Amino acid sequence: MKNSEASEQQIHRIHELLEGSAAEVNWNDHVSDPDNPSQQRQINVSIKRDGKVTLVECRDRQSPQDVTWIEGLFGRHVSLKVDTTIAVSSSGFTAGALSRMPLLSVCSTVRALSESVTSFSNIAMTASNESPKLKSGRG
Repeated sequence: MKNSEASEQQIHRIHELLEGSAAEVNWNDHVSDPDNPSQQRQINVSIKRDGKVTLVECRDRQSPQDVTWIEGLFGRHVSLKVDTTIAVSSSGFTAGALSRMPLLSVCSTVRALSESVTSFSNIAMTASNESPKLKSGRG
């Protein structure tokens, strides 16, 4: 098993514990692409609870994740019509990514989740129940 898969499974387990039995938490989930139903889209972790869907995407890289990844996740969020998107990065986020998050309705960033529990050290939650207000900027 690759290191990234082990990290994804740790994040999956954390969400199972946080959500309890009221939610369906799946690792390496696949959903139909709304724009092309014959195409399956892979999601690192999905959480289904009370008719709402959250996708969790994880990155285990050497460098902090940049604004391009955050904007890509937001595009995925819109395309898959999910309620919430959580970005998890083992190496953190660049200043550009952090400054872009509020513009894409990111509600919080939590640093140092707990290195004793997981190797991932940064989580950014993106909730977008209202339409996004995209503004120009570089990261």
